[in-house]
Amino acid sequence: MVKAVIFDFDGTLIDSLDAFITAATELSGRFGYSTDQDIDALRKKGPLEILRGELRWSWLKIVLYIRAMRPLVHAETRKQPFIKGMKAVVQTLQKRYVVGILTSNSKAVVEEVLARERIGVSFIKGGTAVFGKHRALKRLLKRLKLTPADVLYVGDELRDIKACRRAGVRIAAVTWGLNDESVLAAAKPDFLIRTPKELLKIVK
Repeated sequence: MVKAVIFDFDGTLIDSLDAFITAATELSGRFGYSTDQDIDALRKKGPLEILRGELRWSWLKIVLYIRAMRPLVHAETRKQPFIKGMKAVVQTLQKRYVVGILTSNSKAVVEEVLARERIGVSFIKGGTAVFGKHRALKRLLKRLKLTPADVLYVGDELRDIKACRRAGVRIAAVTWGLNDESVLAAAKPDFLIRTPKELLKIVK
């Protein structure tokens, strides 16, 4: 039985695709890549597939890129709205479950957006490593004294699915975020949801 619902932030609770596009465009000259690629095509790929596979970047360059991109994305996501219908879903879940957020975005940005939307959650864990979410998830469960079976994670990316697999946590993948529905479906999440309200049917 689910006791806690943990949300990703970017692309799951807020519409942050434009924020990532803006940040990527600003850094393109500095890191030497083109931003002329089709957005729909990019949504079908994971970040490592692009950075390591197509651009053939070293791990050092990837780390430097992430460090440069974080503040730009944080600045842009402050302005982004909640996904339509998600605010009501979060408020409904709060009545029965522990509801929190685990994200690579900063805690300060999340708090600012939640305050603007007048939404409160039980906890916010921000600043997690882009490719280390599984470790952060395990630590969070230990701190909250929850087992993997107690938790449902809600995210929008392939890396969210992979992190949940490694942590033994079930995941509901949303189709309105950074990765395309077909790619998410191929990764076989526990649940695939197309509208926020569908989450309420999963968590009963």
